[in-house]
Amino acid sequence: MKLKEWIKKNSLSCSGAAEKFNIININPATNVWRYCNGQRIPHPIIMKKIYYATNQQVTPQDFYEQYWEKNNI
Repeated sequence: MKLKEWIKKNSLSCSGAAEKFNIININPATNVWRYCNGQRIPHPIIMKKIYYATNQQVTPQDFYEQYWEKNNI
């Protein structure tokens, strides 16, 4: 499942999702938005947080597939 779909399914904002994933940096909501839109692939530590916080519904492979599709790779 794509992160964007999971966030919508759970009625969260990017900010709410960042909080649920325990992403702490200058602007976590912006990072989650970029992950959702294929502009950035999360660092492996963040990927692991997302994987477990979503009950393994959003996998690392989902991020790579989305990135490849967006960038025609």
